[in-house]
Amino acid sequence: MNTEPTIYLEANYSDHQIKIGIQRSQDMVWHYDTLPVTISELDECVTRLTENINQMNRTQGQTRIASEKIMSLGQRLCDALLSKEIKDLLRASTAEYLILKLDDTLVSIPWELICIDNRLLCERFCMGRVVKTHQSVSYAESRKLTPPLTMWILSGDNDSDLSGVDQETDSLLCRLDQLNQDQVMVNAAFDQGGTVDQVQSQLRNFDMVHFAGHGDYDSEKPEASGWRFSDAHLTAKDIDRMSGSAAMPSLIFSNACQSARTCQWSLQGARTDGSFDLANAFMRSGVRHYLGTFWEIPDQAGSNFAQTFYQSLFHGNTIGMALKLARKTCMETDGSPIGAAYVLYGDPTQTYISGSTDNQTVQTRSSGFRPFRAISEKIQSLPLNGLWLCLCMAIVIVGLWIGYQALLRVDRYQDMDMQKIVKDRAHKKRDYIDQLFSEIEKLTGQSPQPHFEKPDDSWTSRQLTLSIDYETYFSQMDRSQASLIAAVLGKSLIENHHVTVLERVYLDKILEELKRANSGLIDTNNRIRPDLLPSRLIIFMELHVEQGQTTVLMHLADIEQGHVVDYFFLPLLNRSILKQQKHLSRPLIEALRKYYPIRGRIQHIQDQRVNLNIGHVMGVRKNQVFVVLKNNLHLTVQTCLPHTCTARINDPRIKLERGLKVEIRNYQ
Repeated sequence: MNTEPTIYLEANYSDHQIKIGIQRSQDMVWHYDTLPVTISELDECVTRLTENINQMNRTQGQTRIASEKIMSLGQRLCDALLSKEIKDLLRASTAEYLILKLDDTLVSIPWELICIDNRLLCERFCMGRVVKTHQSVSYAESRKLTPPLTMWILSGDNDSDLSGVDQETDSLLCRLDQLNQDQVMVNAAFDQGGTVDQVQSQLRNFDMVHFAGHGDYDSEKPEASGWRFSDAHLTAKDIDRMSGSAAMPSLIFSNACQSARTCQWSLQGARTDGSFDLANAFMRSGVRHYLGTFWEIPDQAGSNFAQTFYQSLFHGNTIGMALKLARKTCMETDGSPIGAAYVLYGDPTQTYISGSTDNQTVQTRSSGFRPFRAISEKIQSLPLNGLWLCLCMAIVIVGLWIGYQALLRVDRYQDMDMQKIVKDRAHKKRDYIDQLFSEIEKLTGQSPQPHFEKPDDSWTSRQLTLSIDYETYFSQMDRSQASLIAAVLGKSLIENHHVTVLERVYLDKILEELKRANSGLIDTNNRIRPDLLPSRLIIFMELHVEQGQTTVLMHLADIEQGHVVDYFFLPLLNRSILKQQKHLSRPLIEALRKYYPIRGRIQHIQDQRVNLNIGHVMGVRKNQVFVVLKNNLHLTVQTCLPHTCTARINDPRIKLERGLKVEIRNYQ
């Protein structure tokens, strides 16, 4: 908690009058003024200005005009909302922080833009809003923030218009990587695209959530405004449904257009059990800090602002100070009014990271063993006459043969050592996961690991579960790139449908949530029953950098069999990691199909329909083609259930029988 002085500007509205006053932290009694104000007129003025700024942001070269309009609105708000005494108090104040205490009628007004002596309040103070409302509010247990914090970096639908999103997410992950050099302070996960259901199911697993993408605001139906994803919008109604069941993230940074624009939270005749917009919904659901924008923001400018904000926040500054410094940087670098667009709901004096971190460069391991370069340098230093040349050639030939044999032996031993290391790590990872599952079982009285019924034979496929581990123990690595690569691999594997991708990095956080959700304070009928799967395969990933070329090294380990299945060495291309999805995932997917093919047996035959003993849990999908091994007959899948499927016989002249083996040969 910051010890700098804080003042409070409290405002309440009733009967076309506003009661407004300033309180200092040491004041037990303070003065307020009553001013006649028509909120609807101010709202209309703000709406006109917002639409004008949105139009300017879509046109190049309008920065100066936009800044002038913001100043003009700020002066009008100052005259309408502040008495002379309050203006003088704000002008003379040396406080670092200004907290707005508003009632729900006044949230639509951009108080941060009030202008005194040609300076906006948000330039002068570190500002934040706290709001009282007649709406219902979730009083679920607040999230306890203990390092390492967890952060989810989300980008919305894959839209080429968002040219700065890749840079924004890459820069944020790089900053986190620098922060975690000496000690892991923030564990970050990154996802691009996705669906509303996926976001709703995973959002509460994180301490902080950063959204970079499209946000849409509907002034006629603000409750329909929200984040745009591949299938739909995440709206206020979606957030309402999540409220009260578990602790929400502490910080939501909605770096999207108009993501903090709002109407009054107390409209006459409005329902009290629904939210008006995302800011309203997130804060009512228990989020501690919500940061969004009041108008549309240019893509690149929003990316630059986010990078500056997080750099300051992760350096140990309060969230209010980080916001103020980001505003200042944007205004000083290009004169952009972008900083004025951001609004913070919540206490600005709170911090998320203690202390400071050095701005160090990530170093990665390289072998340094270049025998052929050493030989060439020796040759260049020898006399260039015929005898020496022949002798050198003989030495080179013999040396090459000896070196080749030595390299084979070294590679063999290194391969054996690597397999042993990876095997040991795989067992340690599995032991850790099993321990957490055991604790969950003790809490809930039921096994969180469903019993996998093994088939009667070794031929039939079982469900294939996989997790990705990029927190290597034996080399330093660029965790930002690794996190991005892991996200790209996971997305490809999910789209491939052959494996079930499990998230294991934050299982301890899930466990803590389950402990709280199953405590004696929670009614038995409301307790959470976990449905967690064990991981059969683990991908251990490292990054190696040599001569400016980054290579991704992956080991695919089978936990049940206790061995490394395959190795992959993939050079990163000179383009965004998000655009290398096929390049990075194709060898892994091909290996999974090779070592873990989808196989089954015929259970039942009726006319031209065949029932097989495997379904979509094992990776079967509609229109896939199975081959009957006995006679090479093709079967096309028509319907698919979790553990069984029905296929059509392509050649009815061939007779089939129960128990015959089938396998997918050519994947689509």
